Amino acid sequence: MVPDLTALISPVAALVPAAASTGDHPLAALLADADLSAALTTLPGLAEAAITGAAGTAVTATLTDAGYRAVELLALSGDLEVLARDGVDAVTRAADDITGIAGVCAREIVALVTTAPLTPMTLAAAEQIGWEHLGRAVQRLDVLRSELDGLAAQVEAVAASSPTAPESPAMLPTACGATDPGTDPAAPTAAGTSGEVGGGPADAPTPQAAAAVEAAKTALGTPYVWGGTTPGAGMDCSGLTQWAYGQAGVEIPRTADAQAIGPQVAMDQLAPGDLAVWDGHVAMIVGDGMMIEAGDPVQLSPVRTENIGMGFHGFYRPTG
Repeated sequence: MVPDLTALISPVAALVPAAASTGDHPLAALLADADLSAALTTLPGLAEAAITGAAGTAVTATLTDAGYRAVELLALSGDLEVLARDGVDAVTRAADDITGIAGVCAREIVALVTTAPLTPMTLAAAEQIGWEHLGRAVQRLDVLRSELDGLAAQVEAVAASSPTAPESPAMLPTACGATDPGTDPAAPTAAGTSGEVGGGPADAPTPQAAAAVEAAKTALGTPYVWGGTTPGAGMDCSGLTQWAYGQAGVEIPRTADAQAIGPQVAMDQLAPGDLAVWDGHVAMIVGDGMMIEAGDPVQLSPVRTENIGMGFHGFYRPTG
């Protein structure tokens, strides 16, 4: 009886993993550009030089955020590409090892059947060799599986750290006003019903600050218009605060971040008329933990220091 050597060896050979490849990285051309990060981070400055006023402030803030997101995404894409190459390398090593195991199995079986009489004991010994090497191949696949599980966990970690997608256009705050899209301007405020602001002008540090708060409150409900300065028709954030102080006889700059004028005020020392200033947004304190700002529309909101990722300059008192 001549043993079927193929039947003894083929189970081991069948465990050899198929070749793997990473394919073409969709961002390969961008990742190869060493100046890409610098270009993305200088783009906001170019926009600021080309667009002045409130529009320039808002566009600059938006492009800055987009640039940082793009650089971060490209870096994460590079991390994923490295993990993909590691996965291919792991599969290739396993394929080489199991191919070697199959080769050793074949040589040992051939040596056995060509040097010993073909008896049932010889065939049983050949089968035993096949089973032993099959077990070695399975163990090697277990090692590969563990390696790939580790790489998958790293991929999940990279995915979890990727920049969040922007909100849908319907939910995005306006370029200058950045109130919570879930806030209803007509809902009761912390001081009572809509439009009632406790601790108002009487607590203002100067008559001009009190007059500015009163003027700003008359613009409640005005729709947001980029660059707008007209109550009832349309206003943006810095247009609202500049107009309100103008009604009080105080001239302040037009753009949001430029309105960081006067002494800086600690949060526990805020008074009506003080301004909360970000890179691309500004709001006026009205009292009792509330402020007025040009969202869409002009509305009252709780005092805060966060605003869609914009850098917060602080609280300022223009009349101080």
